[in-house]
Amino acid sequence: FKLLDSLLPMAMREGVTLKTYLNRYWETYNEIDGDFEDVAVRTFKVGLLTEHKLRKSLTMKPALSMR
Repeated sequence: FKLLDSLLPMAMREGVTLKTYLNRYWETYNEIDGDFEDVAVRTFKVGLLTEHKLRKSLTMKPALSMR
């Protein structure tokens, strides 16, 4: 199992699709032992490109779970 720290450096990079970032993030999240959903939601949002529409949407209405 991976530690929660493995989510922190993850970030969406220029040219990477949301689907690719989401798949990589979800894989890592599922390998983490423990209940850190609140932290996972915040680190996912922060990892999105600043100008991404989903990040703007999550900023206006915060997600409450990984679902």
